[in-house]
Amino acid sequence: MPVERIGSMANFLADLRASQAEPLASVRDRQRILVAELQASGIDIPSSLRPFGAVVDYATQFDGGFEGVIGPGYLRGVRLRDTDEISITGVAGVPLTAEAVVVLAESVLTSVRQRPERPVLVVLDEGEVVVGVDESRPLSEHLVHLTRVLAWTRSQAVAVNLWLCGGTTGASYVACAASASHVVAFPNAVLHMEGMRQSVRNDAATSRQWSSVGLVDEIAVAGRRVGIAWNASL
Repeated sequence: MPVERIGSMANFLADLRASQAEPLASVRDRQRILVAELQASGIDIPSSLRPFGAVVDYATQFDGGFEGVIGPGYLRGVRLRDTDEISITGVAGVPLTAEAVVVLAESVLTSVRQRPERPVLVVLDEGEVVVGVDESRPLSEHLVHLTRVLAWTRSQAVAVNLWLCGGTTGASYVACAASASHVVAFPNAVLHMEGMRQSVRNDAATSRQWSSVGLVDEIAVAGRRVGIAWNASL
């Protein structure tokens, strides 16, 4: 992917970060509407937590690994880094669909309202992403909602972290990175941009490109723990 195209995305993110977050009431109302719409279409929002048996390279970033997953691959849980807790949500090997967005948004809203002392970590690993499969209006509206939820989170002085751990669409990246305080690309990160023949991979040839144009703040190195943006009160 040309550096100019990547740079334009970084500029777009900067513009998004300058926007003001909406009041909680507005965000919660929208969340309720989206949940009701999904339920009306026959989709049940998963809530049961079960062990996450997959071996992932980011598990070593926490004391005791990572084990919480709900539904078909939606991450949710609380992990320790030394003595500090961090709330985790995201997707593990599944696309960021409308259903997934609602689950992630609910996880973030619940964490910030109940435990505002914890920073939030969003993990993106959409597996083998096929660009252009779903560019529907419903998904776009859901991603805009997720952007607003994370913007509200940051307005509450809760740090938002984003880890790119696998295939990620450009739309998902923008929705989550717009309000992120710290963005990390892990070795398997691949950014798929709509309308582009070539995706950006985090490998030896392109890792500097990721950070030089502002897509990420840090490139993960095997065997080392990456930085985490903590709340100002920590």
